[in-house]
Amino acid sequence: MEGLKNQVLHSTIKRLWEDGLRKLYNVISTLPILGTDYEDTRVSEDETCAARQVVRHVCVALRRYFEAQLRLRSAQAARHAGDCVPDVPPYKSCRSSPEEVQEQIERLQATAWTRWPPVDELVTLGGIQLLLQVVGYAYEWNFNGRAETVRSALDVISVCCVAPKVQLLLTEKIDMPDTDLTTGVNIVLGAADGEIVPDPEVQKAALNVLVNCVCAPAHRVRKTYATITYANLGCAHLLR
Repeated sequence: MEGLKNQVLHSTIKRLWEDGLRKLYNVISTLPILGTDYEDTRVSEDETCAARQVVRHVCVALRRYFEAQLRLRSAQAARHAGDCVPDVPPYKSCRSSPEEVQEQIERLQATAWTRWPPVDELVTLGGIQLLLQVVGYAYEWNFNGRAETVRSALDVISVCCVAPKVQLLLTEKIDMPDTDLTTGVNIVLGAADGEIVPDPEVQKAALNVLVNCVCAPAHRVRKTYATITYANLGCAHLLR
């Protein structure tokens, strides 16, 4: 079972690097379990369970992807500030701990904001709203990967909150059948309160989203630096 899980996750990550965010977004955006009329559709229990696992693997792949992009972006900002940051060899696997991820986010928050293509593309696709829907819908889901799904979705949003436009998206209404969860902020607050999934890691991920929105530096430095070219996506080794 674990081998099958790793195979599916590897296939999902490979699709992300080869075909881009749009293809991966389409994998879950068309699933009936994320539609407001899901209760009116005829979907078997097996199909529902399979769809939830797909959502889980996509969210995990997105988290790894954006954490890898964050690491590159943070290293670029550090070098521009005069710090010595060694390059990671292409053959070496490298992952950031939660503490390192938060440190990288704070570094970007302290620098002048410039366009960040991966975040811009996710926003254009409607990916932030979709991830918030995943978090909201997970309240009624019951499967083993629910906590990991919600935490991964929140971790992606947390990284993307470095962009001011993403913070504004959290104030907009989200299309949900539950009228109590009308905005992205309400969904995140519900997750932080343990209403979505009573799991400490999920609550911590939700709190990180809130912290990155309200605790960023009041002023950013006025220096700019060149944006990374993402056409070749040359950091796939960071996801190994």
